[in-house]
Amino acid sequence: MNQLDEELGHPGKGWESIGKRERRLVTLFGLEIVIKRRGYRRVGGRTEIIFPLDQALGLRPEERYYPLVQQLAIELATKLSFRETAAVLENTFFVPVSHQEIHRWVTGGWGSTRSRRTREGSSSYRAEAAIEAE
Repeated sequence: MNQLDEELGHPGKGWESIGKRERRLVTLFGLEIVIKRRGYRRVGGRTEIIFPLDQALGLRPEERYYPLVQQLAIELATKLSFRETAAVLENTFFVPVSHQEIHRWVTGGWGSTRSRRTREGSSSYRAEAAIEAE
């Protein structure tokens, strides 16, 4: 991961380094890994932060679970209830995830309208939206 982070390098003109930041991810089989990756902030204007390694790996801001865990949960949820899916992930793969989290993954949403409004006001949501717009 460190080598990939180095290879991705600086995103270009108009960005300044904010140093390395840690991120914890729960992988398949319940292992929690810590990755350190470089972050960059847009110079001037609105606050926008990107992590090129996160983008390359397809990691969404503030997501705790590795995408493979999410894919497996979504696949299981097409055949089982959300609670049953959570139980299979916990008992078979040692991945502690709630049925509510699985529901959020399946629906692709942040939850209620009120919750979405709160998220949309957060800097991490704006950073994610800016990344998706590029």
